[in-house]
Amino acid sequence: MDPTNPSAQMPAPSNPYAAPDHLAIAGSDPRITVEGNLIVGGKHMELPPICVVTGETEDLVSYQKKLTFAPGWVYVGLLINLIVLIILYFAFRKQNSIHYYVSRQVHNKKRNRKLIGVLLLLALIADLVYIVTQNPPQVPELIVVPVTFIASIVFFALGRAPLKIVRHERGERFWIKGSRPPFLAALWGTEAPGW
Repeated sequence: MDPTNPSAQMPAPSNPYAAPDHLAIAGSDPRITVEGNLIVGGKHMELPPICVVTGETEDLVSYQKKLTFAPGWVYVGLLINLIVLIILYFAFRKQNSIHYYVSRQVHNKKRNRKLIGVLLLLALIADLVYIVTQNPPQVPELIVVPVTFIASIVFFALGRAPLKIVRHERGERFWIKGSRPPFLAALWGTEAPGW
């Protein structure tokens, strides 16, 4: 340090909201932007190695996922006819390929929820086999079937990927929700209004 130069003695001010150097490239990529709490990008996006749920940068698990968007009114087709729904779904869906990361803790939690969903489905199948062999079926076994079915759907839903397409522009630009504020703050170095 030079005692005659006072600026040499003062450390450079640090910005606690600045993105780490390895994230500056991702933040300046014009193909990926943030609008509110949505990530906006093209058909193929590669997010930086930050957990989209917690914002952590250590001990990550990489995912490559194809997200699909279909307008909400397509699902009304289910009330009309399952075949019509399938035709509408494949006619109007738009897909986006995304590569993202989640922390090992989040990965394990989602894996365990899916495992519970599978075990509940196996219990449902076992209960159905038991009911078929009973003559006549007992009320408790009949109650277990819908409860087990609903519980398995809930656990599968809790174990699904955190990201989801909410809007698209001609199938080329996608708005994706599901990332949490810590991820967006780490990605862009600041929190946007409304988080």
